[in-house]
Amino acid sequence: MAKYGGQTSTFKIDVSAGGALTDISAYIVKVSGLTGSQGLVDVTTLTSLGRKWFPDQLENADISLDLIWDDTATTGPDVIFGGMRTDAVTRSFEYSPDGGTIKYTGECWMKPNGYQISSPVGDVVKATVQLTVDGVVGRAP
Repeated sequence: MAKYGGQTSTFKIDVSAGGALTDISAYIVKVSGLTGSQGLVDVTTLTSLGRKWFPDQLENADISLDLIWDDTATTGPDVIFGGMRTDAVTRSFEYSPDGGTIKYTGECWMKPNGYQISSPVGDVVKATVQLTVDGVVGRAP
């Protein structure tokens, strides 16, 4: 089993809806979430002695990004995620925890209030992004 440092990970996303994937790894401090799981439906009946569950077979995945805020005009996180606040279509993403061999891909939306900027005194301006996957997460290879 191979092990990897987080600094080898990559994250790419459309700069604009329908655009090409752009690597924004240089701005990201942490990627979490993803892969998700299917939901469970309560199928407990009157005669049950405990809860019974059944998988709804619908994948549910979210992505959280912690990043260093940057307003670079064409590729900075503020341009990308500031624009996603009002998107009417999904954006493509690609995440590789090992730097390129394993790739998780899909389409995503920004969650309501999903782009938060913070300006702590004595630190750099940072941001957090909350995305939700539309459909299923692909995995290759």
